Amino acid sequence: GLCGAAAVELDPDLGVADRRRKDEREVEAMRAAQAVTESAVRMACELVAHAGASRDGTLTHDGEPISEEHGGPARLIAARNTHGCAEHTEGRPRPSPRF
Repeated sequence: GLCGAAAVELDPDLGVADRRRKDEREVEAMRAAQAVTESAVRMACELVAHAGASRDGTLTHDGEPISEEHGGPARLIAARNTHGCAEHTEGRPRPSPRF
C-alpha cells in the first residue's frame, strides 16, 4: 500500500455546467464554425464522389491527383478562408484534411 496517500474522488460533473454555459458571442461563433465545417465536409464528399481514378488507384479531379502534395486540402483551406474563418485559426496548428 501507499503510506500517507491522499484519497482521490472523481467528480464526473466537475466543470460540466461551466462548459455548457455559452454567451451569445460563443454560440454564434459555434454556429459559424459548424456551418463552415459542414460546407467543407460537403465539398470534400463531392470532390471524392465525382473523382476519377488513375491506373494506380489515385483519386483524380480534372486529370490531376487529389492529394495533399497536389493541393487537395488547399481547396478546402481556400473555402474555409472564403468563409472568413482564417482569422479564427491564427496562431493555432492547422491540421491538413486527408483524402
